[in-house]
Amino acid sequence: PKKVLAEEFTGVSCPPCPKGHKVMRSINTQLNDRMVIIAYHKFDYPQTEPLQEPHKSHYDFRTEDASEAANNIFGGLPGMPYAGFDRVAVGGALLINTLGWSNAATTRAAEASPVNIHITSVYDATTKEATIKVKLAYTQTVNLTQNLTLAITEDSIVDRQKDQDDTGMPLVLDEYDHEHVLRDVVTPVSGTQIPDKVNPKVAGRVYERTFKVKLKDEWKP
Repeated sequence: PKKVLAEEFTGVSCPPCPKGHKVMRSINTQLNDRMVIIAYHKFDYPQTEPLQEPHKSHYDFRTEDASEAANNIFGGLPGMPYAGFDRVAVGGALLINTLGWSNAATTRAAEASPVNIHITSVYDATTKEATIKVKLAYTQTVNLTQNLTLAITEDSIVDRQKDQDDTGMPLVLDEYDHEHVLRDVVTPVSGTQIPDKVNPKVAGRVYERTFKVKLKDEWKP
């Protein structure tokens, strides 16, 4: 079954964003965990800035990769929370608000996938290096140029988050469980092109690539 890529732009200083996280979780449950979710925290946006005293954030989730995705892949960020699905436009827009997420995700999940993606990883705690192997196994002919993007995300990071009460008034949650936080895009953000030697991409063709990634000390492997 096809998996759906959901790229969600969010921020710790964004009161409406926790409701967006709930919407995304609900959609993923409905699709039997068939979504790959990346939570982007970009720079130069008020709602992504870490919280200050008296509820100061412990971490800064912002990455240049998230900013590049917002600016160069999606052409700018119209607001938060917004998300894109498989980088396919909905109503002419690559990024849409929460009202359109369910329809976009289920529509993309109904598409057939012409390639199976297999990922395995081994982590060396001594060197703090991950060896990540990606295998593409084609099940149908593909005549398009394709790029492969490899990203590292981290779940269950407990830190502060702005939220809203039932009346819409902002509040701060001191122990919020941050999920799918982008740590790094290993390849270029737009991906690295599948080499010409893989062509023709026909059923039965397999392409494998290995990445070596040094994890930062603040990441939990």
